[in-house]
Amino acid sequence: DIERSSACGLAAALPLNMGTHLVDVEVATTTIANTATWTFDTLAAVLMETHPRLRAARERAGAEAVVERLHGGLGSAIEQYERHVRDGGRAPSATWSFMGDVVPLLAQWAADVANAPTFQHLTTGTTASVTLTGTQLRVVHANAFFLNVRYDEAGIRADRHGEYDWVGMYMGVGDHVANARLLCQLEFLAHGAAK
Repeated sequence: DIERSSACGLAAALPLNMGTHLVDVEVATTTIANTATWTFDTLAAVLMETHPRLRAARERAGAEAVVERLHGGLGSAIEQYERHVRDGGRAPSATWSFMGDVVPLLAQWAADVANAPTFQHLTTGTTASVTLTGTQLRVVHANAFFLNVRYDEAGIRADRHGEYDWVGMYMGVGDHVANARLLCQLEFLAHGAAK
């Protein structure tokens, strides 16, 4: 139920495990910033460039198979979110769409690498805190949407917490928990874009 889910946008908003270099600056300022028109296919192409698991899946199964899987997870959530906004009378215009109105703003935010924070991984047995400005959080979230957040290429280690990698949600075809989490993130992003 998106009405219950939409309240949880901030619950997952704080990235705790980004490493020293949070985003790939080159990807943010070239690939993401220079995409003129956003469709689901152009978004899928960017995602396959920014995330190593999607690149590997593209090499193994082909781009079409990866796009189909992304459409079943992320694409389905975007369509569900758009229906929710339109049916609830919250669409700012009759032509509003997530891809056409929100994603271009996210691309601008992702390219704002001057405000991308850097900090160290939190590990088991340590106490630390991270403070981000609203602008930094916006940059983090936008880059997370484009899967442009650095992480350990070897995968999540048991002693690290707060990985900020959305690929599992994007590929979660039929996974109701992934879908609910993704709807929360879409609501959070769209709400930020509306301000």
